[in-house]
Amino acid sequence: MYQKQGDSRSALTQWTRIAREAQDPNVKRIAENRARALKTDLDVAALQDAVTRFHAVHGAYPRVLAQLQVEAFLPTVPLTLDGEPYRYDPATGTVNAGPARVITN
Repeated sequence: MYQKQGDSRSALTQWTRIAREAQDPNVKRIAENRARALKTDLDVAALQDAVTRFHAVHGAYPRVLAQLQVEAFLPTVPLTLDGEPYRYDPATGTVNAGPARVITN
């Protein structure tokens, strides 16, 4: 699929379409889980890239992720699919999605 070729955005589009159109509940669940994981990966990568660019310009990491939007390093700061901010450590400039979660359905 697209993700194996390195095109995560296309993979996200396809998994989202499959989740929306699937009649089989198991296929729908699997597609929703893959779409969630891909969106998280894309968001964290975009945030980490913006933090790195901010550091290159300012010589320091942003105090909060919102600075990335204020200073035009990102158009918006994405939130997790639960509506929460991604975890960010301003001392190291590290962004992550938080602890791994077991998906149950």
